[in-house]
Amino acid sequence: MKTTTAITAAALLTTTSVFAFPLALPPESSSKLDLIGNPTNGYGITGYRNAQVGHANTGHQVSNVIQNAPPPLDAGDPNTYLRADYYITSLDRSPLTNPDGPKLGAAQATTPSFMINLSSYMANNSLNYSDITLSFGQVGADIQDSWNLGDDTINEDWTGDLSSTIENRQYTANPGEVEAVLSYAGTEIISFGYSNIYEIIDYGPTINTNDDSISAYSDAAAATLASGLGGHALNVGQSIIDDINAGGGLVQLYFDTVQVASYITDTEIDGTTAYLHANYSFSGSLMVVPEPSAYGLLLGGLTLLATLARRSRK
Repeated sequence: MKTTTAITAAALLTTTSVFAFPLALPPESSSKLDLIGNPTNGYGITGYRNAQVGHANTGHQVSNVIQNAPPPLDAGDPNTYLRADYYITSLDRSPLTNPDGPKLGAAQATTPSFMINLSSYMANNSLNYSDITLSFGQVGADIQDSWNLGDDTINEDWTGDLSSTIENRQYTANPGEVEAVLSYAGTEIISFGYSNIYEIIDYGPTINTNDDSISAYSDAAAATLASGLGGHALNVGQSIIDDINAGGGLVQLYFDTVQVASYITDTEIDGTTAYLHANYSFSGSLMVVPEPSAYGLLLGGLTLLATLARRSRK
């Protein structure tokens, strides 16, 4: 089985801050499960923030800060400046409006590559890969628990300036308040260990949004089979676990995304706060990667630092 060594943001760039940011995307693994989602089909990602400027979860200003970021509609009105999505979650965990249709998850699986056990079981039982779905976000009902920009501090939670069209963001959360899972036919079959989510935005050669691109990925993490499964859910889940173990025991999520809806304001969605949000498509892979022995100790140290430094996201 062909695999590619996992890579972490911290391994790509050393900075003086607690968190480090990626300079490049991780190399693609040959052993992977491709995933795709579009809000018109009920799958995708929601990015959201406090609609009012001046709050901790408003999201940092992007207009006039990053090269070629879209300018404000009114330079005299701070509410018209483009700002970062402070929170991200999969569409099914968003309590916010999906103007395009239902809310079912982040993505559906398509044909895997070099995942022999899964491919064999699905083919032998005439099962549909689209019944395997990915979801991630807050565990409970509190939408402020999902992955977020923390203190939203430059060079700690995000990087970028007018010298470059590239912005890097690091979304973190309290590990017990978020999860990432695979499901089969609506039953959760596999959960993944906690990871930060690293996002790379390129605002392109012009200020127009149609030449912007967004990519994101996680660190490599372990996969755990859910308990109490039976039937196809058990066997699909075990097949995926067997393929992951054969490839080295870890998985790493990578995806590209584009905004597919204009920002919408939901009035006092949690009873007190109006949130500005947009839905994004999802095109990516769950990549099987070996445990990186070369920096195993470094990973442990960085995980400890991240745990000690992680603030409450309320």
